[in-house]
Amino acid sequence: MEDPLFDARCNIMGSIVLIDLSARADVERFIFASTGGAMYGEPARFPVSENTPPKPLTQILAGETCIIYGEGKQTRDYVYVEDVSRANLLALDCPPGTYNIGTGIETSVLALVRLLRETSGKNVSISYSPPRAGEVARIALSCKHAENNLHWRAQVSLTEGITRTFRWFAERR
Repeated sequence: MEDPLFDARCNIMGSIVLIDLSARADVERFIFASTGGAMYGEPARFPVSENTPPKPLTQILAGETCIIYGEGKQTRDYVYVEDVSRANLLALDCPPGTYNIGTGIETSVLALVRLLRETSGKNVSISYSPPRAGEVARIALSCKHAENNLHWRAQVSLTEGITRTFRWFAERR
């Protein structure tokens, strides 16, 4: 992380302001959904809009080289968007709290790229770049609290989610 103070001002203080304003306005439910922004890669323009094509999907569909930062051994807990949407809807009628929404399964960046290659049928090349400062090496989430209180569990596997996502993007190219 290049500027931790800037990051804290934007993320922590921004969240506190939103929560405070919500409390003052008697907002009954405040749902905060977060990701590391990894789906867009290093954006060319700011701010990044919802219309920005996600990487690496669009790179693979276009046959472009995939860039892996570090060795590709870093892991993430990938969860399909429909599962996240369902969790948010369930959270509207459940006790307030923090709920991890994930699969509990670690998937390395290298394994993800292999899956993306298999799903797309394209053997795109890989370029390795230096690791990003401050990047988390491993993560997988326990979702027991969501299972017990929201009666939620991820239903779409990574393979199925990637297949559906590729199909959606391919149909719109």
